[in-house]
Amino acid sequence: MNKQPEITDATRENFIQAFCELYKKMPIKKITVKEIAERAGYSRVTFYSYFSNPYDVLNYMEDVFINHVTEGISKSLLTDRKLDDFLITFVNLANDNCAYGSILLLKPFSTQFINRLKESMVPILFDLFHFSAENKKAAYIFEFYLPGIISVFSKWFCDKENMPLEELAHLIEGILKDGVLSLLEEMVS
Repeated sequence: MNKQPEITDATRENFIQAFCELYKKMPIKKITVKEIAERAGYSRVTFYSYFSNPYDVLNYMEDVFINHVTEGISKSLLTDRKLDDFLITFVNLANDNCAYGSILLLKPFSTQFINRLKESMVPILFDLFHFSAENKKAAYIFEFYLPGIISVFSKWFCDKENMPLEELAHLIEGILKDGVLSLLEEMVS
């Protein structure tokens, strides 16, 4: 007997929600399949129909989020306002619950996730700016740039009193276009 796709998707999401609730409170190494299954209202056997362990849930969430980011950024390649659309993609992630960004970016110490996200974005940025893959200078610039953007959004998610998203987008745009030192000097004046 085949399961209905909407039931399968709902069950998977219930496991992910249960995992997220636990992941907000404790490190992944302390989360058990039993806890996830109980919190989601299913048996461990049902959990194993979807995931092999808590790390598999996290990897699934990361994959969905990274695919969402790369699709959004790839769409910005088709516009004349590439930088604006690139930033808008990140800003929209802040409001996108299905992308799991709020959970993944709340755990800024997850260097594996940040590295995976960064590695998925580098080829897109090379295309966006029409650089060859051998351009070492561009690789260093992106190595500096991407963790900064990711870190800013991680801080935004962690802050209790967030600045409005539009203001955050303008700040990032100013950093990219005018430079950090120029903005700091403006703030002091």
